[in-house]
Amino acid sequence: ITPSFNRTLPASGWFNATTTFPITLTFTATDALSGMTGTTTQTVSIANNAANQGTHPFTSSTVFTDVAGNTAPNRTVNVSVDTTLPTLQAPALVGPIVGSLPLVPNVLGFFDLTGLGSGVGVTVNLTAADATPGSGIQSVCYDLTTAAPATPTCTPATLSGTIYTLTVLNTTTVARAWVIDNAGNQSAFQLF
Repeated sequence: ITPSFNRTLPASGWFNATTTFPITLTFTATDALSGMTGTTTQTVSIANNAANQGTHPFTSSTVFTDVAGNTAPNRTVNVSVDTTLPTLQAPALVGPIVGSLPLVPNVLGFFDLTGLGSGVGVTVNLTAADATPGSGIQSVCYDLTTAAPATPTCTPATLSGTIYTLTVLNTTTVARAWVIDNAGNQSAFQLF
């Protein structure tokens, strides 16, 4: 019994938010010696609903029989579905230490890094989440540029425990962060 899908299975092994549902899983029975008799296929429709989120087994229930009277055992395929976008919480900004005190933002929320040198920046702490039963967090990305490109470049943030960290230098005018889960779903951009 050979399973197949009517959609291309993504490299991640997860059907995601870009997948067109329902997905059809087809079990096809073949026999190279005597051939098959009766039904040779069974289809299962997999909907995009809460019950199918995560990884679940789907098993053929049809009894497939060859001409010689042999029957094939049921075949089980685990199907992984994650169509929920991951989330990225608003960043916590931590100014650099100037003297013995951290620099604090002005009344408009900006840090004045004037005169502090080109390697000085503001630390950004981010928290990412993927709803259960999701595929999990693959990476938190950021893009620091002087202008907002149409397609930002993903630079992975540094993970320490459960916090993703990056530093925004004083030469940056546009800072964006986003999260990608293991299914390939991407959150909205966080601008800061």
